Amino acid sequence: MIWWCVFLLLLAFVHSLPQQKEWKHSHRTGQSHTRGGKATGMGHRFAGRNVYAGIISTDPKMARIMGRDFHKVPQGVDGTAANNANKRLEHAHDMTSQLPFPVDTWWSVYTQNCPNRKTKGNDRGVMMAHYQIWQAWDYQTRQQQLSGDTSTHKDDVLIIFEDDANIAVNNVTASLHTELQNMGDTDMLFLGWCYGRRGIPMCLHAYAMSRKAVSAFTSRWDSCSNEAIDGQLKILANEPDLFTWKKASESSYVSDLKTGFEDNPNYFTRGIFVQKNGLVSFNHHGFQNNAG
Repeated sequence: MIWWCVFLLLLAFVHSLPQQKEWKHSHRTGQSHTRGGKATGMGHRFAGRNVYAGIISTDPKMARIMGRDFHKVPQGVDGTAANNANKRLEHAHDMTSQLPFPVDTWWSVYTQNCPNRKTKGNDRGVMMAHYQIWQAWDYQTRQQQLSGDTSTHKDDVLIIFEDDANIAVNNVTASLHTELQNMGDTDMLFLGWCYGRRGIPMCLHAYAMSRKAVSAFTSRWDSCSNEAIDGQLKILANEPDLFTWKKASESSYVSDLKTGFEDNPNYFTRGIFVQKNGLVSFNHHGFQNNAG
């Protein structure tokens, strides 16, 4: 109890500190970077769809409190956890400023395991960071229906990034336009992925979802699961007719890769967006290959 009180006092103190450099890009890029995100905002029309986009950023303030415990990863952390979180935030702002639609910032979630159910590292926090965006968007759908909105919103798409997503192509606008335009009735489109030899791709650093998929996920999701988010996704993918998925076509990225992003079927991460080296995973995953 005493430890928990001290923790709450530290948290209140840190959140009272003046904002530091993590906010310097907000006005320059014109993107929406607000604490808590705005998945209920108006969509941006792009590629024949209403695009709602968010990026999950590691919270530097929480990182100052948790220290290295917030970033226990096999490849280690250069500098303090807070410095690393700020690097991730700066990278996220720079990356989203290059996208053809606005992107809201949602903060990472640090949480404990549910009673009697353990998860690895901060896997539950990573899952909850994605889940909070799904839930907010699904709530918007239900509110629209209650207000008498009878439209199907088939053109709506939710795009979520993690803050280590890196643009691998030269013309990201063209690649995204092609993929979203050709998404059709697909419920989940992986814009970047890894571990692809397990059936459904693993890693969720860049993906798009239909309202149908979001509703299906939020109604069936186990927020206390001992599976990582992509592990639970694999389980749901085995349910017949629950949702459809596909990966971005190789024609959208292989022929337009930036220098240094040469593609190989055995690489850890592939697609229009890849996970950036040197930022360190905030969900405690180590390196694995097979991103086919």
